[in-house]
Amino acid sequence: MRLKLSLLFGALALTGAVAAERGDLYGGVSVGMSAADLPEGSYRDFVCVAPKGSALKGFADWKTCDADADHLHEMHVEANEPHRDDTIVAGHPVDLTLGFNDEGKLARIVIDTKPKVPMFMRKKSFLLGLQARGRYGEDGWDCKDSPLAADEEPLGSTSVNERCVKTVGPRRITIVRKLWRKVGADQKAFTNESHVTIDLAS
Repeated sequence: MRLKLSLLFGALALTGAVAAERGDLYGGVSVGMSAADLPEGSYRDFVCVAPKGSALKGFADWKTCDADADHLHEMHVEANEPHRDDTIVAGHPVDLTLGFNDEGKLARIVIDTKPKVPMFMRKKSFLLGLQARGRYGEDGWDCKDSPLAADEEPLGSTSVNERCVKTVGPRRITIVRKLWRKVGADQKAFTNESHVTIDLAS
């Protein structure tokens, strides 16, 4: 099951076409699919983003969730792996959010590394974004590095403040990676995270 719950990103870089064939998530889930066609047995703990904490029976209850500013009905879900509480993507514990449009199609997948995990895992969170880039092919990304703020500093000699965007077939992928700490902060108090958003391209 651990191999299955790599969910997205294998160690090998894939072309955009191959990535599309394999789907975006565990169970063959991809943006553009109807809520009725999603494999409910592969997921659990369906909860609306808004109203916050509103429990659902499954994907079919997407209408129960309030629409956000992008007119998407968002829910948090967990991968259904026995004896594991967290959803794991490429070895990283993540929060997984799915957004459905008014037609009931999966229009957005959001994968956020969890901030409250053991230190040895948190130190690697910024690497998930690199694995996502490899998943959809290394070429064709539009990446921009932003300078750190005046009250931010690298960890040792390393810092990351990057946003990358790429369109692959029917999906627009946005990857944000951050690695830095506040000036003067405790050694264990730092920002290290990846955020992967897969949108159904309009």
